[in-house]
Amino acid sequence: MVDKARNAALKLLRDIDIKKGYINLEIKPALKDNSLSTLDRAFITDIVYGVTRYRLTLDWLIKRYSRGGKASPWIRNILRMGMYQILYMDRVPDFAACDSSVELAKKYAGQREAGYVNAVLRRLIQEKDDLVSLFPQDTVSRIALKYSFPEWMVRLWLNTMSETLAEELCAAQNIRPSLTIRANELKISQDGLIKLLEQRSIMYSCGVYLPEALNIEQNVDVESLPGYDDGLFAVQDEASMMVAHVVDPRPGQIIIDACSAPGGKAVHMAQFMKDQGRILSVDVYPHRIELIKAQCARLGVNCIEPVCYDSTVYNEDWYGMADAVLIDAPCSGLGIIRHKPDIKWRRAEKDIGELLQIQRQILDTCSLYVKPRGVLIYSTCTINPDENQNMINNFLNDHSDFILDDVYQKLPHALSVYHDSRDKWVQFYPNEDKIDGFFVARMLKVR
Repeated sequence: MVDKARNAALKLLRDIDIKKGYINLEIKPALKDNSLSTLDRAFITDIVYGVTRYRLTLDWLIKRYSRGGKASPWIRNILRMGMYQILYMDRVPDFAACDSSVELAKKYAGQREAGYVNAVLRRLIQEKDDLVSLFPQDTVSRIALKYSFPEWMVRLWLNTMSETLAEELCAAQNIRPSLTIRANELKISQDGLIKLLEQRSIMYSCGVYLPEALNIEQNVDVESLPGYDDGLFAVQDEASMMVAHVVDPRPGQIIIDACSAPGGKAVHMAQFMKDQGRILSVDVYPHRIELIKAQCARLGVNCIEPVCYDSTVYNEDWYGMADAVLIDAPCSGLGIIRHKPDIKWRRAEKDIGELLQIQRQILDTCSLYVKPRGVLIYSTCTINPDENQNMINNFLNDHSDFILDDVYQKLPHALSVYHDSRDKWVQFYPNEDKIDGFFVARMLKVR
């Protein structure tokens, strides 16, 4: 008999393959099925995210054990699921992973293919304890296959850090993080939100650095948490929360958030401003502007003005008007792979050059909107010096009216203990900081 949760996970994985959909968007409606139990939903989420996370390694094994020819999308994903359970889900017995995969193969591909699936998975069970010895032993290939990362990403990190740190980074990016939220203090205090969570017996822990960060330590649909519909909290990783702290907005100021959607940083800044002032929340795509509007409506924020506009294009009406301009730049996203593992397979090395041009164009353009003695903040959710430190150095070399300001003056003191604060900017790493991989720099306009 075909297992309901595994069947749902298989359909999701096949749909994602066929439609090239985003995992976080595809999985959400599938989990709304009322016939699924809480355990089913957790199992489906684990399978779908896990198979996506380890796809390179799983496909390498499928090819190694293949009898020749190209597997159908059904069989390929059945094998991926079975292999993932055998290698990475200790609580699933090997025989259960194998037998359930065989049943799925019978349903979707017939008896012959089921026999093939059975043979492949039984061979994996025999060899799994010596798996690493089967990988190529050159450093890049070994790390890429062990942690399931594209070789170009591994090379990029090996160019900027030791082999040990690169491995630790890859390992950390494969650990699914907790859901992190923060109280919307326009409506409720942090203590009030904690009391709500405790009343519902929701397990949580405090953030690593920021007092407002709360990690939900159980598998739960965010919309089912107490206070979601009433806008009592926002969902945001702790590293992303750091950005508003670096901006340090004050009530009554004018802020331009140049790449704003879906609006998480804008609503955080509005909270700092006590919803007093003006935040132009800019994005180039109309459907993403709707995400900003929805976030403002749920959280009850009024000082944000969503604007559909291309931030690479100069707007003379905004010249010199802003106390602060935030550029949360379009980037390679290599710091948030633990949240979005499909970034590994969606992002290509050739994308970086185009991103660098866009980032620099937005920096050059939006720097014109900063008033004298105002600040320009640049952030990304990536771990790549060309998009981060080198981008800022090059910008400052060409713009003598800006100087680097010290982000550590705006961040929790504990951070300066773990980071080289002489740099004045900050780069977070999931392996070292236990939060997303973010970069943040703050620049002061001196004239």
